[in-house]
Amino acid sequence: LKLQFLYLIGCHYTPPKVKRVSMDAAVPPPDAGQRLVLRRKGLVMSATCYQPHGTGRAPVAVLLHGFPDTPATWRHLAPRLVQHGFVVLVPVMRGYEEGSASHEAMEPRKPYRASYTLDEMADDVVAWVEVVEGARQGMGGVGGVALIGHDWGSMVAGTVVLRQPERVAWLVQLAVPHLHHMHAAIARHPIQILYSYYILVFQLCWLGEYLLRATAFVEYLWRTWCPPSPAASVGDDARRAARHLAASPRVAAAALGYYRSLLNYASADARAVHRLWRTAPPIPRRVRCLAVNGLEDGCIHPAVFRYCTRSVRCYEGWGSPDVVHVEVPGAGHWAHLEKPGEVNGCIVTFLTEGRAAG
Repeated sequence: LKLQFLYLIGCHYTPPKVKRVSMDAAVPPPDAGQRLVLRRKGLVMSATCYQPHGTGRAPVAVLLHGFPDTPATWRHLAPRLVQHGFVVLVPVMRGYEEGSASHEAMEPRKPYRASYTLDEMADDVVAWVEVVEGARQGMGGVGGVALIGHDWGSMVAGTVVLRQPERVAWLVQLAVPHLHHMHAAIARHPIQILYSYYILVFQLCWLGEYLLRATAFVEYLWRTWCPPSPAASVGDDARRAARHLAASPRVAAAALGYYRSLLNYASADARAVHRLWRTAPPIPRRVRCLAVNGLEDGCIHPAVFRYCTRSVRCYEGWGSPDVVHVEVPGAGHWAHLEKPGEVNGCIVTFLTEGRAAG
């Protein structure tokens, strides 16, 4: 059925002309937070920072969105974290705005871009943390860093923990688990290959770009990755993400660059990342980890998520005793949007209890 859908898309669908949508429309108003800019390697990235009331040492929560999504995905969680005394940083992920989309993204002869490796994006996160640490020097400093990622944001957050675990106190991974045992999980549950068909489709030059320019395909992914939700805003998020990708060819190409870099074994950078995930100890004991997934997720099979999380928890000599796994019945890939009260409440409780214990 998925192949038939792709055929129909290619034969009968003409992408509509879409007005360019600014990422500013996807985040809270400027008066709700401070807009920050980060320049790295010729790219200009932006983020919104929300400060708690008062001064003194405060933990920092970095919220990383995934595909196909925008920073608006954190609109329920960010205010709650600020209320509990966290400095909240919500960056636009690399490539999801014109300033950070690599110029190579539009090179048809370079379908695999080193600019979108997990290593590069992990360095972006570390740079953002340093920016916040510098801004807090006169306000009491930073009392620990929490990385909260959804989808690709989860993978990037996990990579930061592997490379610089001393910087992170909490790791929260939504929808995508720690990848240390992903190959073994897929071998045990090969149905995940069918779930991940779109990754192979995205490797094809021109076809991937065409599908992201067709807003119907992105909305189709949202519908298949999560069950019908009583939260009407989930449909609005799907349409917002689809319009944003369709409005900018560079941003669409950058979103594809994530997937193409991931499977580009010809790249030394990509091979280094794969070695890191396979051979590095998964989670140091000092990092408290929360893993959350919806049991109706159509992107990552719940059995695969469960296997990866249990493998990390039981990894001899390294599994952290503080790895907590929460499965959300009736929720799909965007559990934090589909059931915001339950999921975001769980995240806030996990972080605040860990902060009190620390």
